[in-house]
Amino acid sequence: MEIAHRIDRPAFIEANRHGKFAGRGGDVDVITDLMIHDIDLVLAMINAPVKSVSALGSSVITSHVDIANARIEFENDAVANVTASRIANDRLRNFKIYMRQQLLELDLLGQSILITNRSYDQKDRFSHNTSTQQIDTVPAITLKNEIDHFVEIVRNDGEPFVSGEDAVLALRVAQMVREQIGQH
Repeated sequence: MEIAHRIDRPAFIEANRHGKFAGRGGDVDVITDLMIHDIDLVLAMINAPVKSVSALGSSVITSHVDIANARIEFENDAVANVTASRIANDRLRNFKIYMRQQLLELDLLGQSILITNRSYDQKDRFSHNTSTQQIDTVPAITLKNEIDHFVEIVRNDGEPFVSGEDAVLALRVAQMVREQIGQH
């Protein structure tokens, strides 16, 4: 992840992945189709054991969950709110990563990052300084990039971006979301 060096002990993460219903993926729930990717990213960013998962979801177009929201709480007191929908009018893919004195806002479709830094005066609780920096051109991770990376690690006996253990953990958390919603 290009911005990984900027992420330091997130306290709260919001992840949103919305798209229009395209017919593809209707044979599985939105958790398996879309949310799993953001669960994987959240787990990597927070890097702490999951304490609890609560979730809500609804079937609107297909017989599977088409829109879902999960709240994932971690042992280090961090929280992630992950939403996925395949029935939205507009495409949206963003992250807000709240850290001590910093907010990263990632627009993965618009390929930009907005960094807001805040500093507080310890003596005066109401005094603070804020600076904002916009970074354009966040490299998009496409399916082609993922396939190219997979082929490269197989040919060169390299290390994948996501380990098998990390992938299994993301699947377990996705299953916890499914169970909370009542889909088995």
